[in-house]
Amino acid sequence: MSKQLKRDRRFDVLDEMIQEPVDVSNPLVVPTPQGVHVSPNGAEFPEDLPIEEWVSFGRKLHQVGQSYQWVVADWVRFGERKYGEMYKEALEQTGFSYKTLRNMVSVAGKFELSRRRDNLTPSHHAEVASLSPKQQDRFLEKAEKENWTRTQLRQRVRHTKKPAVNTVDKDHPLLVRAKQAEKYVLRMQEKDVPALNKGEARLLSDVVKEIEQGLAKIKASLAEHHDVQ
Repeated sequence: MSKQLKRDRRFDVLDEMIQEPVDVSNPLVVPTPQGVHVSPNGAEFPEDLPIEEWVSFGRKLHQVGQSYQWVVADWVRFGERKYGEMYKEALEQTGFSYKTLRNMVSVAGKFELSRRRDNLTPSHHAEVASLSPKQQDRFLEKAEKENWTRTQLRQRVRHTKKPAVNTVDKDHPLLVRAKQAEKYVLRMQEKDVPALNKGEARLLSDVVKEIEQGLAKIKASLAEHHDVQ
């Protein structure tokens, strides 16, 4: 068998491994490959470590990094509910900054365990934390299916939050008609006119209909912008 064929088959195996889910029943405990020595200061790897084991170990480490943030956040939330003195004790025990802990706890509080997605980072969840639960799930599902990075997800969330109309033209036909109608109403109030003539009444009726139709279009447009494109 040629070296090139062996190499191609090895990469086929690696591709299959990357697609497989990481099975870590306790994500904070990662079994190390034989010959790998891990200490609080780092790790040492044997020169004969197979690439398959190296890849598998790296994926498990990635899983630990994600789970660790969720676990710390839930640990702090439990301490706050059960014992109080949340941030003071947590800061001393974890080494996280106040801002970091506060953000982690805030995000964790908006996603119960059943809604946290294993294939997305806590940072992905943080990007949609300000949205409604329905929108959160919609964006996260899309991000998971299309492998969006945190930056890509953030851009799409910003696009959704962007107002459909940034400015209003003062000469917009609806505004012009509304101002005309307003003049008629003011005239009625000032001169105590009991009723509008037919032309004025027709104008007001048309303006009301146009405004209702305009509002319906705006509502539909907003609903469309809130959907994930």
